[in-house]
Amino acid sequence: PVQILIQADKPSSLAKLFYTVIDNTGNFTWVQAGDADGMIKAFTNGNGSSIASGYDLTLKRWGWLGCGSYVDSSLPTGMVTAILPVNYTNMNTIVYVVFKNQLSVVRLTPDTFGKVFSTNNIPQNSDVTIVAISKRGDDIYYGSSSLSVGKGNNIVKVTPQLVTRTQLASLLDAL
Repeated sequence: PVQILIQADKPSSLAKLFYTVIDNTGNFTWVQAGDADGMIKAFTNGNGSSIASGYDLTLKRWGWLGCGSYVDSSLPTGMVTAILPVNYTNMNTIVYVVFKNQLSVVRLTPDTFGKVFSTNNIPQNSDVTIVAISKRGDDIYYGSSSLSVGKGNNIVKVTPQLVTRTQLASLLDAL
């Protein structure tokens, strides 16, 4: 097994270890790890390292791994739909919901017939930023729009603008 310490200011004892399952299109889903995959413990007071608080992961599996907790499924939810200009399609664009007060990101699913991207079950009253990233030829485009999720379908228009790789990195770091 491999041990990794991840720094976190306020580690939660509710955190779980997750790994990814990748489908044949390259998309992935996070799956909660079982004991055979590894374990996670929240710690404070150093845990014998230079990190004051965080997560102690013991891993028995390789690939994309993460620690986190489930969203409270008892909360009322809404749908988020992003509308982009017609030349931003599922073939050149990805769209995400980025939560402002959580370390969480959800990918929106493209609807090729409706020419929109959407996702269900986003907790109401969540402050989020809708982020669209597109690559057309050698050019990269970025667009975002902020939203407080309400009841029903929350529709937001996003118009990406041409950016450099350096600008894209800065914009994503600022989320």
